[in-house]
Amino acid sequence: MQHDKSTGMSSEIYYESKIATIYHEGGDYIKIVWNGPCLDDEFKTVLLKGLELLEERSLTKWLGDNRNLGVISKSLQEWSIDEFFAKAKVIGLKKLVAIIPTSAISRMGVKNMWTNADIGDIEYIQVKSMEEALEALK
Repeated sequence: MQHDKSTGMSSEIYYESKIATIYHEGGDYIKIVWNGPCLDDEFKTVLLKGLELLEERSLTKWLGDNRNLGVISKSLQEWSIDEFFAKAKVIGLKKLVAIIPTSAISRMGVKNMWTNADIGDIEYIQVKSMEEALEALK
């Protein structure tokens, strides 16, 4: 366990890569902090590891700190729409709270994914800060 400065909570690092870190802070959600370019295999691995953690611990919420998210290629957007969201629904994801990326190009990629994805009953909330995100997870 380590102390997470962004939330003030103790966090377990579940998975870490060059582009993102996945945390579980003991609640009913996971947190993914993006910090770099969205490389195809690594991007997919991070999202799949997030789903793995949700399933292993029967969690239902996802917090994406996308402020430093890199540009999401068209092929990754399509993979997310076709693969990630389908798996997320089956696993039981109920709420995804996303902190809006600072990059305009990244914001466009995220918007495209959510506009074109069949997310079923997953509640999607966009916020501008960690404080707003934590409030939205309640």
